[in-house]
Amino acid sequence: MEAAKLLELDLNCSLLEVESQVKTWMSLIQSLPEERRPNDIAAAILMGKENFLPAVTTLLRLFGTIPVSNATAERSFSALKRLKTYLRSTMGEERLTGLALLHVNKSTEVDPDDIIELYASKKERRIRLL
Repeated sequence: MEAAKLLELDLNCSLLEVESQVKTWMSLIQSLPEERRPNDIAAAILMGKENFLPAVTTLLRLFGTIPVSNATAERSFSALKRLKTYLRSTMGEERLTGLALLHVNKSTEVDPDDIIELYASKKERRIRLL
């Protein structure tokens, strides 16, 4: 309800209506079996729309767009600064994007054999000149 008070102008209804919809939402969620409860914000928004709870749906959409922090974006820009140095200033956008994604997701395990298999299964791109 504290968030609803802050976002009252975005909700287009009174705080009393918001409170009743939130209580309905909470009782609905608690009545569902564990496996049918929404496990992410998109599923929760859909469930709010299905049960016609517009204030809850709006609150969930606002919560889904408000970043918890901007640390991830800052890390991405720092990585980009390290990648695009003076010596690499002529690098194309596609290559820069690929390198940035590799750098940001460097904790992801990549199996070289899988990559080799992927390229080996692609069609041959050389033109045979006879």
